Formats: sequence, C-alpha cells, structure tokens
Amino acid sequence: MEPELSFTWFNCLLRGGTPGLVLSTTFPDKVRRQYGVENALVAWFSDSASDKGALDPKRLDFEPMRKIVRFLTDHPRGVILVNGLEHLITVNGLERVLKFLKKVNDTASLSEATLLVALGPKSLGAEDMSRLRKEFDRALGPGEAAPQTVVA
Repeated sequence: MEPELSFTWFNCLLRGGTPGLVLSTTFPDKVRRQYGVENALVAWFSDSASDKGALDPKRLDFEPMRKIVRFLTDHPRGVILVNGLEHLITVNGLERVLKFLKKVNDTASLSEATLLVALGPKSLGAEDMSRLRKEFDRALGPGEAAPQTVVA
C-alpha cells in the first residue's frame, strides 16, 4: 500500500489507543512531522555508523527483529508499520526481505498485532509483488478496511 495510506491506517489505530512502532528508512523526526505519528515509537534504518540507535538495514535478523520483539513483548496487540521496503530490497535483495517480513508477520501474529507494510504499487514487478502478497493473510488497496496484515 502507498505510504500515505498506510500511515493513515496506522494513525487511526493509534487514535484508538493501540500502541505503535514504525520502522522506516526516513529520519524519525521527519516521519513524525510528515505523518503525525507523535505517539508512536519510530526506528530508523540507516547505513551510517554514526547514527546511534539506528537500525542497520543489512542486519534484518538482528537489530530490527530485537526492536520488534521488545515492542511486542511490552505492547501485545500493537501495530507495526514497515516503511521504505524499496530501500531494504535494494540493500538486501527480495529473498532476504521476504524472509524478514515472514518472520515479522509470524512474530506479530503470535502477539495478535497488526502489521502494515508500505510499498508503492510500481515498486516491484507483478511476479515479485505476487510473491510478496503470498506471505500475508490479506493484501489491500485504497479504500479497504484495515485487516491484521496488509501489503498492497
């Protein structure tokens, strides 16, 4: 789903009292300003070693998964938004990102959490988009109600 739509759904869940975590390739302050996610935790994927607390996009099984598990331990039934998937795919390749998203989805399911994944409709070819959609319970487009797991 487009980033704007995913953040709209994310913010709706936050307003309803659901705790949220954003994993993004955009600097956290910019995410907060641009999408109004003041009450959410925002973690940043960054290649720069000088960014303390940043998540290394090449180490998907480490810092990002620890951040997710810690968040869901403290906030079962929370909502997680993964934004910037295109960059993660460029850095890691589609196979690694699919494995990462499967692991995140499985972890979120165990905590009855909602997972939103933002991805522009033209970011992947039809075959790769189909493979990505197969990893999730349901894929949505604009105008549909938010389910447990979303990719569109």
